[in-house]
Amino acid sequence: PAAHRLMAIVNWLYDRPTEALVWADRSLAMAIAAVGGSKKVESPEILAKANPYTLRYCSALYGLVGRYERAYSLMEAATKSSSGNALAWRALGVMSYTYGGDLEKSQICLGKAIGLCPEDQPALRFRGQVLMELGRPKEARRCFQRALDLVPHDPITLASLALCVKAMGNAAPPGVHRLDFGL
Repeated sequence: PAAHRLMAIVNWLYDRPTEALVWADRSLAMAIAAVGGSKKVESPEILAKANPYTLRYCSALYGLVGRYERAYSLMEAATKSSSGNALAWRALGVMSYTYGGDLEKSQICLGKAIGLCPEDQPALRFRGQVLMELGRPKEARRCFQRALDLVPHDPITLASLALCVKAMGNAAPPGVHRLDFGL
């Protein structure tokens, strides 16, 4: 499956999405066959035994071409196949929000990603944004602050923190409302 995954990625990079999907399908079929499944027998239980990297890569490719349900189910299987994979949990959190609008599931998945990798700045920032939408600005502020501890001048996190502090009814900390480039 590794060679097929590579071919899928190479074809995507060369702007050949149809060929990329053919290679992704081959890679996925091989990963499923390796654990006793087939195209006709592709249950969540079978997928959860498949190679997590294959599931993750194929999920990303399906998402890029708009096959969101397929992308989501494969990423969900990737988290079951390798529950310690922070990147899969972050991706599932983003997909839960983006594809399904499930804010609570999104923040739970992102929390798992952060628990596995506390330095996952994108997961911290995105979880903060989800918590803001859930009406939980105090928790969101902690996420944004931790994200800024990792990447101090990230403009998206700075802007998100400013909105969060404003939502809490406080004045923004100095420098959060603007970026100081030393000009």
